Amino acid sequence: MKITNNLNLPEPIVEACKYDDYDAGDADISVSSLIGPSLIRTLKLKHGEESTVDVADMIFALTGKAVHEVLRRSALEGISEKRLFAEIGGKRLSGQFDHLSLQSDTLSDYKETSVWSVVYGNDSWEPQLNVYAWLLHKNGYKVPEKLQIVAFLRDHQKTKAKFDPKYPQFRVHLVPIKRWTIEQTEKFIMERLDVHFSQPPTCTDKDRWKTDDKWAVMKNKNVRAVRVLDSEIEAKNYLSSSAGTHIVKREGEYRRCSDYCEVNSFCPIYKGENNGS
Repeated sequence: MKITNNLNLPEPIVEACKYDDYDAGDADISVSSLIGPSLIRTLKLKHGEESTVDVADMIFALTGKAVHEVLRRSALEGISEKRLFAEIGGKRLSGQFDHLSLQSDTLSDYKETSVWSVVYGNDSWEPQLNVYAWLLHKNGYKVPEKLQIVAFLRDHQKTKAKFDPKYPQFRVHLVPIKRWTIEQTEKFIMERLDVHFSQPPTCTDKDRWKTDDKWAVMKNKNVRAVRVLDSEIEAKNYLSSSAGTHIVKREGEYRRCSDYCEVNSFCPIYKGENNGS
């Protein structure tokens, strides 16, 4: 990967961002890649060295690594940052969990994330923790009784917490994760291996973080909508009782593709959409 420094940030920040000790080991696929989109994994394998990212876009990843390292050094019991391997479906899978507490029988994964991941949920957390638990089982460990995400909320706002009881009340939040059976986890792993190794690489709308489509009720040639609604039926009902003259569908945006995918410049789907094809 090519790293740029368009803001001319200090050298220590640049060098820290360049440093990458991640190593999935002798494996066909890692847990994070298994859960992630097959197209992104394929493009990274093919174009990873050609992709470009600026240091300014790596700051959250840098602080996340710093938090993980401090917590690893601070663990007084249990097992931290251990990479495990297991064979399944003719493939070798690897994964590195953050901390297994032997005293509380709890497997924890640390996430520096947005508060909205807690408010709305994150679909990758449950499979990730359960595959780690499966790896522990396959390596002779007892399956942990509890699974949890320790979420450090980088955009937490105390003012919102004061007035909204449903908003996370503190900058750190524990998210309990539902534990699967070993059979359920193996079924999930086999399905994901099929996606990555037997099917054409793809990204679903969910993988691409597509926002919901909206229907705007417009009046004549006005630029601003009279009302923006969540469904076409709602828009038609509103149109019949308003001063609107027509409805315009506003397609949802693919947030991951436009802002968070480091290989979007090599992606046939993204390039095709932006070239008008």
